[in-house]
Amino acid sequence: MRIIKAFCLAALLTFSVAHAQEEDHDGLRALRATMEDALNKRDLDALLANVDDNVAFTAMNAEAGYGKEHIRNYFDRMLNGPSKVVENVSVKFVPDRKATFYGPDVAVSAGVAASPSGSARGARARLDTSLSTRKTSSSMRRTP
Repeated sequence: MRIIKAFCLAALLTFSVAHAQEEDHDGLRALRATMEDALNKRDLDALLANVDDNVAFTAMNAEAGYGKEHIRNYFDRMLNGPSKVVENVSVKFVPDRKATFYGPDVAVSAGVAASPSGSARGARARLDTSLSTRKTSSSMRRTP
């Protein structure tokens, strides 16, 4: 009888953890959609609201830097003014698979940022780049 009770408890706990992780995956999917939408609309305020102050950012041209201000300056240079490089942005973040969770507050995901973009000089190209993200906050959990 003890073995049956232990098995039932283990099954219940496994289901509970799987259900909680699925809710976390839903939260990550919502975050991905928010970030795609913000970037495609050039809404840097919405984009940066979802980024840590100390973010490490590496752009498609391999330019790297840290912090929200670096991201803002990069996109301003690429998208605005007489020396802009890109005319329009259209990106779709495509994960390779579901995020991997390391404890309750850390999720790691990798995939591709698929981006058919047009340059300011009229050239068109499809720029698919690798991406890797890490979410380290319990705020990705939905509250009841």
